[in-house]
Amino acid sequence: MHAIKGGVTSVQLRDKNISTKSMIKQGLVLKEKLQEKNIPLIINDDLEAAITIGADGVHVGQSDMDVKDVRKEVGSMMLVGLSCENIKQAELIDRDIIDYVGISPLFSTMTKNDHTLPIGFDGLSQIISLTRLPCVAIGGVKVHHCIEIFSRGAVGVAVISGICGQNDPKLAATAYSKQIANYQRT
Repeated sequence: MHAIKGGVTSVQLRDKNISTKSMIKQGLVLKEKLQEKNIPLIINDDLEAAITIGADGVHVGQSDMDVKDVRKEVGSMMLVGLSCENIKQAELIDRDIIDYVGISPLFSTMTKNDHTLPIGFDGLSQIISLTRLPCVAIGGVKVHHCIEIFSRGAVGVAVISGICGQNDPKLAATAYSKQIANYQRT
């Protein structure tokens, strides 16, 4: 909750090592706290949990559930996000099914050890130019990367270790928020 006090505008619940039952339990508590602040909750890779929790969205990777099946299940009641790791995947995105794209990995990250090769800023730009959907940069994003990421057309950054892995998550989140606000003012 410290990160929320620092200005986080969306939260994704992601834990590949817990059951759906545990995800639901955590998600219900988190959703209640986030609703007080009007912050959306996105559930990663667990459609059943997302529906049971009444989350604001569900995010899937390329090797998870088929995004068409996800959209059929949630209809228009939830956002549907899809991870995209390369140009070929970006070219196949159906704008009628997906609400946003998570472009990953921008850089190497310790929070996901099975990721593909990092795409860097140039790969980010290429994918953004192909999708025409809101894009969020994921993977190894540091505070000092924010201006470059946003200048290339991304609308957000997804951060785990840069906030949650810090001694003071509130201060870390504040640093990201300030950097993004500085870009938006220019």
